[in-house]
Amino acid sequence: MNLGSYFTLFFALGAFSEFVMMVIGGRLLEKGKVTPFNLISLGCVGLVIRLLIYYFFPSVVGFLIAQLFHSLTFAAVHIGMMKFISQNVDKEHYSLATSLYWAISTNLPQTFGVLAGGFIIQNLGYPVLFVLYTLFPLASVVLIIAFRKMFISKSFVKESL
Repeated sequence: MNLGSYFTLFFALGAFSEFVMMVIGGRLLEKGKVTPFNLISLGCVGLVIRLLIYYFFPSVVGFLIAQLFHSLTFAAVHIGMMKFISQNVDKEHYSLATSLYWAISTNLPQTFGVLAGGFIIQNLGYPVLFVLYTLFPLASVVLIIAFRKMFISKSFVKESL
């Protein structure tokens, strides 16, 4: 896209939108306007949309809009998960729960995603990467719908730990 030195500015915009979402989302959570489940679901759908924007609109404008979706793809999920953990996990297991959340939802996918992503980009290109990577948040949406009642139940979390 020939962004040159502006490339990092676009990533800064994504980080800024993430910050805004954390403030707004946190307030909405505190006021009871949204639930952790809503934010997590929104984040998964947002990631599908973000990846499809990269695929269908490979332009500077598309990139800008997709970067602004970072507020949903990370911030909404993160504050939703942290609130979910704080509401559903006993204090003595809070550190374990947040560590597992971070390791399983962020570090593990990043490790495999980067390894596979490099191979995919080198051999098949970015468009294939974006389409293939939509499968993971789509699977998350399906799992969220399928197990909605179980994840909303407080006893599920407390019995699992």
